Amino acid sequence: MAKEVDPSGAVEGLEGWRRRMAAAGWTLTEEQWKAVQSPHRRIAVYAGPGTGKTTVLAARALFLIQVLGMRPADLLVTTFTREAAAELKERLRPWLPSRSLIEMEMGTLHSRMLRWWVRESGQVPRLLTPEEQRRLVEKAARRCGISGEEAAAALAVAKSRRPGRDQVSTRLREIYEGELRRYGAWDFDDILIQVHELLFEQGRMPPWKAVLVDEAQDLNEIQSILVEGLARDGLLFMIGDDDQSIYGFRGAVPAYFQGHLRRPDTAVFYLSVNHRSHQGLVEPCNRLIVNNGDARGKSIRALRQGPGPEVRLFPDEWEQDRWLNRVLAREALQGMAAVLARTHQQLQRALSRGAEGHRYGAIWLTFHGSKGREFDHVYILDAVEGSAPHYPGAPGKKRDQELEASLVEEERRLFYVAMTRARERLVILVPERIEGRVTRMSRFLAEAGLDEQKLPGGRWRGLRKILRRE
Repeated sequence: MAKEVDPSGAVEGLEGWRRRMAAAGWTLTEEQWKAVQSPHRRIAVYAGPGTGKTTVLAARALFLIQVLGMRPADLLVTTFTREAAAELKERLRPWLPSRSLIEMEMGTLHSRMLRWWVRESGQVPRLLTPEEQRRLVEKAARRCGISGEEAAAALAVAKSRRPGRDQVSTRLREIYEGELRRYGAWDFDDILIQVHELLFEQGRMPPWKAVLVDEAQDLNEIQSILVEGLARDGLLFMIGDDDQSIYGFRGAVPAYFQGHLRRPDTAVFYLSVNHRSHQGLVEPCNRLIVNNGDARGKSIRALRQGPGPEVRLFPDEWEQDRWLNRVLAREALQGMAAVLARTHQQLQRALSRGAEGHRYGAIWLTFHGSKGREFDHVYILDAVEGSAPHYPGAPGKKRDQELEASLVEEERRLFYVAMTRARERLVILVPERIEGRVTRMSRFLAEAGLDEQKLPGGRWRGLRKILRRE
């Protein structure tokens, strides 16, 4: 059973605080308020795309300070990126003195844990630069007879696990760690490994009374364990969306967040109202994501109506890219549009076919890079098999069936993230050939119900023939 917080330290009545928040423009829905003001010590919030995750996280921090009477320094708030931390601070700035924002530990888990380790140990470690780390990984890879890319991926996953559960090649790990010692340095992942030792081997007590975790679906194993340890004697508030877990290459899988959702001592809340997009865009996204084996029948709904996504066919990628550049040049959307692709190479190719690589005011991002962003108009490039889903490694490489299914599920979540960035208009582009080779439309379009589309004038664009073509 979920335990509740003792409210004896409350400094402001809940109803008065809610009225004050509402008067200042915080128009939370009832399902959002339930999560914000919950008295439970462990809380997990499932927050689908556009459901107000940042608003709820900011309101929860204010609730702990202004209603329950915690000091800002009692809170540890972790975000996935520095940009997310900056946005959260801007939400809180009108409500808290500047000194309070400085006292509150808010930022990425790595940055906050490094600060704590330095305070506890009295030492300042030397961290490798990205270029130094790349050179060390490639050196270890050469000695093991594998590529630098393979070595980097293996080491990243190994160091994302609980210390002592090392699955990576012993020789690769030994060589790499030996090079780190020779440099007298840590890599980025060593920060969390050292804090794990601080918490669980040295028994140091964390200084925070409440831990708030943004993007909880992106926690890997060691991060999930650390979050539990940091909040063991305090409050834990986690918010995320397992359908948007897209960092498997860093060791993050939906199972860690889902494990928190299933704990009997955790109060679980669901945010199901999308405030970003209209229903015409939300419905295909719902249809797509239920095809994942780890999806649990969650459904997002929007408050307003609007048209569904557009699917456009082109003879080849050249025609696709030229059409896109013409549209962007003509409509001059200036920061309100995004072009999304699975890889940087696809973006560079499409950019090169504009006027001297002109971006026309649009934001050009990979699917991963679009996470946490939203735009009025979104264009998705190359919605074909091989790109969505995209397979790492050599074409035709044999894989274990379980691994194959896992890769497709993560790619489906990634395509879902890309689709859900759109506020008003979503255009999905399908070239029938790429580099002269015949393509097949991405299976994700059929799963989303977009393999046929009615056009103006009552004509139907027959898309299923491309999907079925071998």
